[in-house]
Amino acid sequence: MGAKRKPFLVGSLILVLALLSLTLLTSRLSVAWMLSLYLLYMIGFSLIFNNALTLALQQLQPNHIGDGNATFNTLQQYAGSLGTAISSAILAAFSHGGTVMTQTINGTRAIFIMMLVFTVLIGLFSWQLRTDN
Repeated sequence: MGAKRKPFLVGSLILVLALLSLTLLTSRLSVAWMLSLYLLYMIGFSLIFNNALTLALQQLQPNHIGDGNATFNTLQQYAGSLGTAISSAILAAFSHGGTVMTQTINGTRAIFIMMLVFTVLIGLFSWQLRTDN
């Protein structure tokens, strides 16, 4: 497995494991389990994000690295805002029937499924990374 590809694939696998657990256990999660699975999720995310930033900045000329870093951070902020808006819309769309707790569980599970689909796509796209140095 190529050196550039490995962190992305391992990170994707960790994310899938965390999100699958969150999805399947949504209605039975204690605070300790939520914290543990979120920690696992963030480890996988960090493997992907930090390596993506490094790999992207390596493609730039040295005098453009500062601009590339600023662009990456700006896009991260926009993606976070967009993700929050989409998650809120999904939560609202899937929160129906039953008590408020049941509605929240249904909406949260739908969000985890959406995130799981995106994570699987990231893992599949990771196979397309070059493995040369």
